[in-house]
Amino acid sequence: MLTVAAASDLKAPFQKIAQKFEQQGYTVKLVFGSSGMLAEQIANGAPYDLFASANREFVDKLVAQGLIEAPTVAVYGYGYLALVVSAKREAPSSLSMDYLLEPSVQRISIAHPDHAPYGMLAREVLTRVGYWEQLRPKLVYAENVFSAGQLAQSGETEAGLVALAVAKALPDVRHAVVSPDLYTPLAQTLGIVSNAANREAALRFAELVLGPEGREVLRQSGIPSPGDPPPTQ
Repeated sequence: MLTVAAASDLKAPFQKIAQKFEQQGYTVKLVFGSSGMLAEQIANGAPYDLFASANREFVDKLVAQGLIEAPTVAVYGYGYLALVVSAKREAPSSLSMDYLLEPSVQRISIAHPDHAPYGMLAREVLTRVGYWEQLRPKLVYAENVFSAGQLAQSGETEAGLVALAVAKALPDVRHAVVSPDLYTPLAQTLGIVSNAANREAALRFAELVLGPEGREVLRQSGIPSPGDPPPTQ
């Protein structure tokens, strides 16, 4: 069985890609979580075959430790930040970062910036627009970016700053892409674990992700390929 450790924003697209892969006769186990936590698990010997991170930094650190095969490292798409609110909430039809300053917004969910790339990105954006100190008391830290989106979806928070792929995957939410003028989109990167027990299957899965079928699934999910224009919704 191939075991893939994947950033939580990949939940929807990787489930689709895994279905395609299993049609080729493979069995796949997907383990989702924050990239930082998954990287730590790999460093501690977790039996993963392939790591798909939401950023490049965690993969590069594992390469430096000899835990990811450097020649297999590849960017599979670019990650964008989105502002998300429950569809049941009364909110402006055109969402913007200024919405976070509304008095009615008392809780804002983000992935934990200590170990989640999209949490780090949310902190970067809030700092750049000058809202970080003002809004920090309202922030609710989730274990990963998918959980941060679910908090906004359920109404437990009035808004969330999450991966665009999460915003597009969750039902009953409205979202707006945060302008990439405020940040550098995440170079979402994969690599094969050096001691992979199923290296050949990992190579084939990586080829599917990086090939036309995988790229299209990711693109439709809100993770465009290198060279694609930035998403507008």
